[in-house]
Order: sequence, then structure tokens, then C-alpha cells
Amino acid sequence: MSYQEFDARPQFEHAVFENGERLASVTGNPLWSRPEQPPEVGDIVEVRINSIGLARVIGYFVQDGYLGLLVKPFDPPDWYIRQNGYFATGHVFGAEITTGDHFSEPVLKGPNQEQLAAVQRFATAHGRSWKSELSNAWFSGADEREQDSALLRQVRNQFGPAWLMSRRNPVRPVKQRAKLSRFPG
Repeated sequence: MSYQEFDARPQFEHAVFENGERLASVTGNPLWSRPEQPPEVGDIVEVRINSIGLARVIGYFVQDGYLGLLVKPFDPPDWYIRQNGYFATGHVFGAEITTGDHFSEPVLKGPNQEQLAAVQRFATAHGRSWKSELSNAWFSGADEREQDSALLRQVRNQFGPAWLMSRRNPVRPVKQRAKLSRFPG
């Protein structure tokens, strides 16, 4: 299995099928499995496979001779979050998406990825009781002293404590490993 990622769209050719069989590549470039051009980085596509929904194209990959898209889903389904994590990059091929100018960035039910990353850093820094500590910081204004104060305040203003305490909140504190020290004997 060959796999390679790209920030810019690599050279490709459209896959051609005859009598249900894919014809071999003429140029040796990877094959794109849609009749339209592949979307640009930053474009929004609908990922039809597994009902993942709207996603932003963030790059490209080639696997086994096919060109695919690296995407970040805007509002991935719960199963996707459990299996991959909220921030996971999806890998899709042309046949698994719908493209078009009619897609726009959706209104999200929760924080965007940058905001979630700030909440994740807070959760990891504050441990098991992070939710109550963040809620208290929001109430008292102490969140202004935090590293990600602007992002944490955005989360408070847009989604509030209801989101913080809800099941839609995917953030879990990451246990930090204790550093082992060696004492001279």
C-alpha cells in the first residue's frame, strides 16, 4: 500500500471506466474518481459516506494510485468522534463526496476547532474538576488570566455553561504523566 500527503493538489488524471472496468492510468499520475476537478484547499464539500456531512478540504493524499482529499468535518457524528476524536482528519475519495458552490460553512452546535483546542488545554491543565473551574472562572472573570482567555470567552459567550456541561462537549482532560527522577544512591 502506498500513501503520500500533499498541501497542494498534485498532478492527476480523471479515472476512466469502460464496461464497469477502470482503465489504467495513461500518464502514471493518480486517478481522481469524479468527473469534476478536485476541490481546492479551503473549499467545503459534503462527505456522503457514513453521513459525515460538511467538511473543509485541508489537503490531498494519494493512496494506491488514487487521489483523495484530507478533510476536517464541521460537525462529525458521535460515532466519528468516539472512534477518531473530534479533531481527526478524514480521508475521502472523489466518489465519496458531493461538491458545489452552494455549500457554505454551517452554523455549528458547538465551538470550532480552535476554541475546542483552547478548552482542551484548560481541561488538561486543571484536571478532573476542570468544568467547575472553568464555569467559576467564567462567572468571576478569572478566565481573563488564562493563556487562551479570548478563545475561552468566545466559548462562554457563544455556547455558555449549558454546552460546557452537555454531552455534546467532547473535551476530556488528558492525564499528564509524572516525571520520574533518579536520585543518586
